[in-house]
Amino acid sequence: MPRTGEADERPGTGGMGLADACAAALEVLSESIGWLLPRPRWERVTEIVQLMDNAMSTGDPVALDNATVELERAGPVRITRIGATRQVPPPPKVLERLTRTAGRLAAGAAGGPIGPAQPRR
Repeated sequence: MPRTGEADERPGTGGMGLADACAAALEVLSESIGWLLPRPRWERVTEIVQLMDNAMSTGDPVALDNATVELERAGPVRITRIGATRQVPPPPKVLERLTRTAGRLAAGAAGGPIGPAQPRR
């Protein structure tokens, strides 16, 4: 397994190293802090953030990239239907989780050690 910041030569990675995957994930995760979503969709965001934590813990840039794509897909839609479920900012526990994971991603993007994963909540 490559060290943080080195390119991963496994097939299908496109040579993306963990630092690059962390930087891309950090960009999307930082945006998510400002999203407005229906409450049930925040639950899905929490699940995806757990996937990101898992990928960082195992040093898997492909899994982290896949989770980043999933997070992008979980984001807000441009059109809100009449009578749609009310959209809210991240609940406090989700916001805390996003913030902690952003810190881990920032460390990984800088090529430093990635702190311990957060327990699933």
